[in-house]
Parts: sequence; C-alpha cells; structure tokens
Amino acid sequence: AGERLEEWPLVAASIGDRPGIDALELNVSCPNVEEGGLPFARDPEVVGGIVAGVRNETPIPLIVKLAPESPDLQGVALAAQEAVYDGYSAIKIAPFDELNDPNRVRTGPTAASLTGIERVRAVRAAIGNRVELAIDCHSRMEVSEAIQVGKALESCNLFWYEEPVSYMHPDGLIEVKQAVQ
Repeated sequence: AGERLEEWPLVAASIGDRPGIDALELNVSCPNVEEGGLPFARDPEVVGGIVAGVRNETPIPLIVKLAPESPDLQGVALAAQEAVYDGYSAIKIAPFDELNDPNRVRTGPTAASLTGIERVRAVRAAIGNRVELAIDCHSRMEVSEAIQVGKALESCNLFWYEEPVSYMHPDGLIEVKQAVQ
C-alpha cells in the first residue's frame, strides 16, 4: 500500500520479478493522504492509474483489494474489470465492513449484508470468471449469518471466503466451511 499515487509503482519496481515473491496485493482501500485520507478505491480513475503504473513495473501476478465503502459500486466494478484487462490475476474485496452494529438485521429482505452481497455480485459480473475473486469479511458475522451470506454467494465462484466469523471461533469457521460450497 502507498499513501501517495507515486509510491505504488515505486514499490512495484523495487519488487520487479525477484525470485520468491509470488504475487503482489494492492490494497487500494488504504487512505490517500493527498486527498484527506479518503481510500484510493473510492475513485475508479485513481484505481485504474495505480493498476497501470504497477503493471508497468512488475510481471508478477497482481491482486487488487478494493474498498468496501465506495459510493460508486458500478465504478468500483468497472475498475476491477480494468484491472483484469491490465493483467491482474485476482481481485480481493472487503464487502461487509459496514456490518459492525450488533443489533443489525441479519436475515430476510432487509438484512444488512445484502449491500455487501450486491457488491460481490457486481464485481464478479464485471470481471467474469477468468480471474479469481476473494472476499475478506473481517470477522463481521455470526455463524448463521455467514452461512446465509456464503450460500447467497455460491454462484460467484469465490476463490476464498476469508474470515466470515472470528478466527477465535474455529468451530464456527468449520461450520461455515461445511455448509457453504
């Protein structure tokens, strides 16, 4: 991650094609200090510039992690699509970071997770199936909610469904894994 646009390609150039480095994750959900701390991923054009700059500096597989709170869902999905065109082999998003209210609605037509589910589906639709799609849930869910979300996303062919429940609850992680394809 970088704090300024010019840092991204510099870091990639320092990595180049060194042996032992298998991939590079670009966490564009990090704050852009030049824009008052807003995540880079809130601006699809900025993401496209980062992607192009990094791709010019290293041939290794690239994974771009997009911001979950972007107000422009379609723009983020298009940025992910452009990342695919620029040679990224995987996209990682954190689509459920707003799930922090312990009293939120967890099931049914007003479930708080529905926005995150739509984010994942929009990104998958934009990038197609030729690129891996990973999601990081940052332990935001209870087991039943994680199972419901996982089942809703089965058609998205996820590369991984990371930490839907806390790593401190391994039995819950196993239960989710066994319930979701």
